[in-house]
Amino acid sequence: MAAPQGVKITGLCFEAGNADQAACTFTAAVAQWTHEPELLNNLATSLAALSQEVAFDGDPQSFGARALCEAQAAAELALVMGHAPAGALVQAIVELRHQMQLTTSEVPSTVAEALSLCEGRVDTDGQVPWVQETGESLSLHTDVVCRDAKSLELAASERERRLGYWRPSQLRRAFLLRRICGLLLVQDVFDIQVLANVSSALQHISQLETERSHRVAESSRVEASRGHKRREVKVPLQHPFTHQDLLSPPLLRSLVQLLLGNRIELDTFSFIESRPGSTDQPWHFDVPLPDFGLKGVAPSVGLVSVVPLVNVMPTNGATEFLPGSHCQAADRRFWMDAETKSVLRLQPSLTVGSLALFDLGLRHRGAANSGDSSRTILYMSYVHEWFRDAINFPEPQSSAWHSWTPTTKRLLSRLDSRRYLQELETRLGVVSQSTGEGRRDLEL
Repeated sequence: MAAPQGVKITGLCFEAGNADQAACTFTAAVAQWTHEPELLNNLATSLAALSQEVAFDGDPQSFGARALCEAQAAAELALVMGHAPAGALVQAIVELRHQMQLTTSEVPSTVAEALSLCEGRVDTDGQVPWVQETGESLSLHTDVVCRDAKSLELAASERERRLGYWRPSQLRRAFLLRRICGLLLVQDVFDIQVLANVSSALQHISQLETERSHRVAESSRVEASRGHKRREVKVPLQHPFTHQDLLSPPLLRSLVQLLLGNRIELDTFSFIESRPGSTDQPWHFDVPLPDFGLKGVAPSVGLVSVVPLVNVMPTNGATEFLPGSHCQAADRRFWMDAETKSVLRLQPSLTVGSLALFDLGLRHRGAANSGDSSRTILYMSYVHEWFRDAINFPEPQSSAWHSWTPTTKRLLSRLDSRRYLQELETRLGVVSQSTGEGRRDLEL
């Protein structure tokens, strides 16, 4: 069912006065199309109406109070995602919550309040409403918001895991953590059996690749060195690696949609092994990103999902991050020598089934493994379909391309690569199956 049809049907439910049914239907719609601010706005409206249909006894943990809090979270998200009509709804909900003495403020949520999960009052004295802040001013909260691993956690309730959806307050928290910290730690996302099947398959692949690396040329290997006693191996696009519960389990899928939209592709899909005795990598981001000419938080072009296949911790080389380093500082060299600066660093532990989701522009490094067993992770980068990493994944070029000047190479590299592949297909008698029509309707 397409989103507009879903909006039409649930709108009829709401007009009929059934706020409970409307809230349920819009919850399902947001789970399917998390990137659509109009659906979030409609969910906020139905939750606000539902909160007024139940008795309120002054308890901030009552169903009505929590529904109204979730309504505010959904409306604020819709507003910052570009749905201007949500502004009036935010103000109306805020005033209603103030009248019901559920908040001490008559303004939209502050940063601290927006990071909470509708579980009681939050002390927000002296903070500015987050929906009015710019990307640059939001980045000023990094040291407070991203101070430890616990602050970055996003943990689904049993009901959320079972039904595969996030409450609006959880989505609002995820949105803010990405913008301010560039990192969130999502608990218990994956089916443990799916990961067990992946680990078993990888053991076989790892052994074959080790044997193969001694026989083939460097250019044809699927294994790459990532430092002393550390390697990265591309996984084959076959079962169990193509299992949907690995690539896009519902809770991860919703987060990627919220933060990037629904025209998303995997750009990197590999297995990284850090053996005992491996050393710290240098601080880095994975790929040079576009300069949008903005201060503070730039639009995200991609997210990286680090999926541990064993429990990871500082002793076996858990990935270390510089929270906030995805923000574009006034001095572009600021983050380049993090070793010599007193900046916030985090090295969170992760259990099997959880993941670290971080902005493609966030500086990080694999840490030394001082343990007695290998640290193994899956590494998956989700990017906008228009994004192309020509540094790590250069496209094949014709022999003529190599004779051109650097400027000509730069300008014609994409066109030359397309022509080169077409010529190869012609020589091999292969009919290309890649057409624009085939991709147009592909959405996450």
